[in-house]
Amino acid sequence: MHVAYGVPLNLHLSGTLIETLAWHYPESLSLINQLLRSGLIEIIGSTLSQNVMPFFSDEYNRRQINEALWLYRRHLGCDLRRVKTFWVPERVWHTEKLAPILTNPRLLNGGYRQVLLDDRLVYRVGADYSGSSREAFDRDRPFDARALSAWNIAGVPDLTILPISLRLRYLIPPAASAKEHALSNMLRALRSAGGDRSIAIYGDDLERAAGVGCWDARHAPQYERFLRWLSLNRWVEPVLLSEWVRRSQPFETGTIDPGTFFELARTWGAGEDYRGWHDDPNCQVHRRYLAAAEQALASAEPGVAANAELLELGWRHLFH
Repeated sequence: MHVAYGVPLNLHLSGTLIETLAWHYPESLSLINQLLRSGLIEIIGSTLSQNVMPFFSDEYNRRQINEALWLYRRHLGCDLRRVKTFWVPERVWHTEKLAPILTNPRLLNGGYRQVLLDDRLVYRVGADYSGSSREAFDRDRPFDARALSAWNIAGVPDLTILPISLRLRYLIPPAASAKEHALSNMLRALRSAGGDRSIAIYGDDLERAAGVGCWDARHAPQYERFLRWLSLNRWVEPVLLSEWVRRSQPFETGTIDPGTFFELARTWGAGEDYRGWHDDPNCQVHRRYLAAAEQALASAEPGVAANAELLELGWRHLFH
């Protein structure tokens, strides 16, 4: 659909999905490679198997990220120097824990420079969600330029947050004319008030737009109608994120507290730091298994090349 309507796409594929495609549908990877070379799509990086990063060691996270980067190069033909925007698994963020990992020059791409996070994280939560500016944003959902602007993360000079718009997640794909009008009105308001440094980012699961799995099969034609609308309304400019960042800097700086997307944090009870799910007693045994396996791999000292290869195989098994 994006090819048919000439609408740029910022694409995130998990490492496990890329491996599955390589085994069963390699022709799809060839198509992605062609679209990359044509400039229609941009690859958004992440970890190999989408682990919730704040709860894993720095070494584990670094290896996960590098494994994914290797796959982008091997199967998609990516120039890793151009893969600079990161999709945080489950969008669970913790600046102090994750920022040093993402900007680490030991990563195969030399480090990430942008991170996609939900717009609500632009607002502070502090020690208590109740009464915080984030709670007010969640409750009132105002049209606020701060939520439609990129921010340099305070204390991390080389990392910028690109905010995913909750409004767009709810409006796309537009299921009815009322949503189409609301979408058009939002983008017109942004165009009038935002200026060149404002951006409305739609970031969501591809299967939702495609209408597969548990999602409504009508979503696919609705999404196609949205793309057709974009192609006909040239006052809206779809962009590749890296290009927009290059031309829109510099950005203001703000503190980004821990958080995730609204439904996970508040509706489903995981909390801003995800501990409502991570600390579930039902997961305790499996957490111990993971910790023990990682410790065994980390403490092993390869004596010969064969042992080193076996250790790498062990890490890959752990990642899956």
